[in-house]
Amino acid sequence: KYLNDLIFILPIILVLLYKINLKISFKKIILCSFFAAIISTITMSYDNVYRPDAGLYHLPFISLINDQKIIIGLSNLHFRFGHTSIFQYLSGSFNNHIFGDNGILIPHGLVFSFIILYLIKFIFKEQNNIKFFIAFLFLIFIFFRMNRYSSFGNDAPSHFYFLFLIILSLDWKKHIDEYYNFFNKISLVAVFIFFNKITMLFSLLIPVYFLINKKFLTIYKNKFFLIICFIFFSWILKNILISGCIIFPVEQSCIKNLSWFDKSETRRSNAKSGRIENEAWTKGAPNQTTKSFEEYIETYEWIVVWKKHHGKKILEKVTPFLVFTFFLFLYILIFGRRKNLDYKALIKQEKIFIYFLIILNLLGSIMWFLKFPVFRYGYGYLISFFSLAFSSLIFKFFNPDLELLKKGTKYIILIFFIGLLAKNSIRISDNLNEKYSAWPSIYSDTKNNERFDNIPFSLNNEILLYAPKQSMCYYSKLNPCSHLINFEFYPKQLNFKKVNGYKKYSFIK
Repeated sequence: KYLNDLIFILPIILVLLYKINLKISFKKIILCSFFAAIISTITMSYDNVYRPDAGLYHLPFISLINDQKIIIGLSNLHFRFGHTSIFQYLSGSFNNHIFGDNGILIPHGLVFSFIILYLIKFIFKEQNNIKFFIAFLFLIFIFFRMNRYSSFGNDAPSHFYFLFLIILSLDWKKHIDEYYNFFNKISLVAVFIFFNKITMLFSLLIPVYFLINKKFLTIYKNKFFLIICFIFFSWILKNILISGCIIFPVEQSCIKNLSWFDKSETRRSNAKSGRIENEAWTKGAPNQTTKSFEEYIETYEWIVVWKKHHGKKILEKVTPFLVFTFFLFLYILIFGRRKNLDYKALIKQEKIFIYFLIILNLLGSIMWFLKFPVFRYGYGYLISFFSLAFSSLIFKFFNPDLELLKKGTKYIILIFFIGLLAKNSIRISDNLNEKYSAWPSIYSDTKNNERFDNIPFSLNNEILLYAPKQSMCYYSKLNPCSHLINFEFYPKQLNFKKVNGYKKYSFIK
């Protein structure tokens, strides 16, 4: 916790130094912090963590980060420990002497607040119609579909940052005189997104575009970019130590001669088995009983099952947003002028980059559909493709008055914002007398956040690992914990030893 205290205080010091150097108004910092705090508090209060994944591996992994050194072969205890998110490290760093264990809940609320405030500021300052319209569609989608704290999990932060990266990169022309700083910024954000969710790997192509476009032959002189590369390879090393794979569960990236790599293809901790199970689940395999997971995903018969279940749910989730967009189109059709002024005003490089982003998100959407078609895995690609393509078409054939649009969007954003606060306020009111604490429960799924001691499994008078007393581990000081231990893994199957003070788990051959 003392280290986490330092991590918490250091950025505050840096912000104050930044303010002094750039003469930023302290009033603006306080005002921004105030609104972020209000949005975060209302969003989080009396809500739940993302279930069931939070209890299965999100919270258990965060408790490991705070209480243990890195564990070699950790994915052998729970296969999902192999593809955890860097956001869990950020969450873990908020467990300090100010907030205690509940601090791990704060980063999700903050990133939600920041993306809303960032987009609102961008919308009202931007003078380019297309960029303004894209940011506005992003914000409306967040109000519609990305507004519940209990739905954030590991997925939402990666999509929040992906939308941020799109807007940031669209603004590249303003940073042409400080290209190094701009390139460093988008590279850092892109790497952070990839570390959040490997399915968002297409985000890495955005800095690559600028690298190629500017023929960045002097990249080796860019010290900050070298730091980013160091962070990238450090993360890869962490992945190898935990799972034996560079990117879990991509079996082609695994180093199979490592002693802690699970070579059996029947256990879920094996990369291939984990990949097949995850892909089959996203394609609706639990809704059919005739074929094994591997047989099910080998052909395109899964599409018939998928569209009746996941496909139907996705359509239900996006329909309100599509209906809103349709009425927005009618508004532009009525008040827009059939002139191509704003689109022609874009320089050739800006148009090419927008086309690049459209293709990138189209490819991301296709990959999402073919490999992991669950809405929460790919809506960053889907909404970005739709918003970019729709905005380009609108402003290629129409040129709505920017001031008229901004005047209308002010009222729309205000209505949605009030609706968001009202929705969360109703939830708070409903739970005010039922829940013991305003913090979302991290120790169990009980309303009073009751703690349950995990059950120890010992080997040679030393605790090997823990199993949950209830169905899931949640956040506990008794770790490492795996809910799979009761019915799939047994202590006698595991080889446990300590190497220079580090725990190592592997399967007995």
